Amino acid sequence: MLILETKNLAKTFSATKALQDVSFKLESGEIHAIVGENGAGKSTFVKVLSGLVQPDQGEVRVMGEPVSLGRPADAGALGISVIHQELSLIPHLTVAQNLVLGQAPTRHGVLGRVLGTVAHDAMVHQAKDALALVGADIACDRLASSLSASEIQLVLIARALHREMKVLVLDEPTSALSPGDREELFERLRLLRERQVGIIYISHHLDDVMELADRISVFRNGTLVRTMPVSEVSMDEVIELMLARSLSDMYPKIPCEVGDPALEVEGLVTPTSPRGIDLVVRRGEIVGVTGLVGAGKTEIARAIIGAGPGSVESLRVNGQPTRIRTPAEAIAAGIVLVPENRATEGLIHQLSVRDNIVVQMMSDRSTRRGLTRGPFIDWRRVTSAVANLVTKFGIRAHSPSQVVSGLSGGNQQKVVLARAIATNPAVVILDEPTRGVDVGSKVDVYRAIEALASEGSAVLMISAEFDEIVGICDRVLIMRRGQIVKTYSREDVSRELVLRHAITASEEEIYG
Repeated sequence: MLILETKNLAKTFSATKALQDVSFKLESGEIHAIVGENGAGKSTFVKVLSGLVQPDQGEVRVMGEPVSLGRPADAGALGISVIHQELSLIPHLTVAQNLVLGQAPTRHGVLGRVLGTVAHDAMVHQAKDALALVGADIACDRLASSLSASEIQLVLIARALHREMKVLVLDEPTSALSPGDREELFERLRLLRERQVGIIYISHHLDDVMELADRISVFRNGTLVRTMPVSEVSMDEVIELMLARSLSDMYPKIPCEVGDPALEVEGLVTPTSPRGIDLVVRRGEIVGVTGLVGAGKTEIARAIIGAGPGSVESLRVNGQPTRIRTPAEAIAAGIVLVPENRATEGLIHQLSVRDNIVVQMMSDRSTRRGLTRGPFIDWRRVTSAVANLVTKFGIRAHSPSQVVSGLSGGNQQKVVLARAIATNPAVVILDEPTRGVDVGSKVDVYRAIEALASEGSAVLMISAEFDEIVGICDRVLIMRRGQIVKTYSREDVSRELVLRHAITASEEEIYG
């Protein structure tokens, strides 16, 4: 049964055509994936369905009837529930209070109706019924702030089901989940499909899409390019539809000469790696550190630059013994970190592309000297240096003066990379450099990483994306339970080997 349909949707923001003539159909009991690069129109389409944005033309139909979605409450009343990438519960309220938010049962009698006093027992009973709909074993009295990402998603889905949801829209639902939580979510979604809920599933993770979805729609430049059954298309075909070009160069490799060690770490101890870790990264080399979520990868990066708990017995940069206690000392020593969370640690969102890069330039004494005349900034030199970085990383912005919060996720990540190399560091540490980035922008990021190595930087790349680690790194270090359990060269490594050691490393490999 056709549960949701759009006809000829169009939406323009200033000179940007966010949606152009989009006609889409969702059947009940179907998981329908939507994929596309950042800026392809997916977010605008979801905002139209959720009532946050009104289209300039076209219509939305629910159960065959034209509907007006002037505000989110209209979508909710029609059974359309959207769970955004930024998972949202009120942290200081309990699970039960979040589940019945806006529809809490009140006590009987005149006083209860007038004062709106919540009937606690009835609220808990409703909350338990809602959680049972998704098979979630979560205590109703837990504060939302104590929940994991996967638990928050289950609570949000339970709330939607409790409100008689017909259509569930999920935006990047696995971006913060471990492999185990991902599989649990998939099982819940399959159960919803059996209950005839229509599910729109938006994700950059094409392997998730190919495993879970029934049909897939590809958006590009605001248009719906093609809709097809997942069983009739390959992942490569989907990617080529997204990009409108071949993917033979998904993982480019620029030949470069590997030189002397640029980073040597001995006896690195963190709360997740109490036995200590040794590693070496050479000039012109990309070394990958991978493993499952919780293996201790990020802790290594933060301990090296003095941003997290841990200690290092010996650290040398370009052969020189170095002591690093703070990120500022790391930058001064020639080590920069591109953090895992660009939103909170990588960018200053209210500043422009140029100013984000300039802030980093001015943090390094030698770089600052080349961009100043006496006590004054030489803006001609700064403008030229920023323009070179914008071109080098292919940052798509109206101009370097554009506020960085207005860029797509992929272009924001390129700004973070440009900031990182603005001081010509000897060592660049990348922590999940393509998280939340679409396929097309990933290729641009890979090329930028290869360019860093070809220019002589030593690159330590931390990622839970096994395919990109295998595709781009010269050496791969596999972690499990806080230890490096196996090392492979580029020629010998494979995705299967990485997965095997990340999941099933022996006690001898972990503990020695």
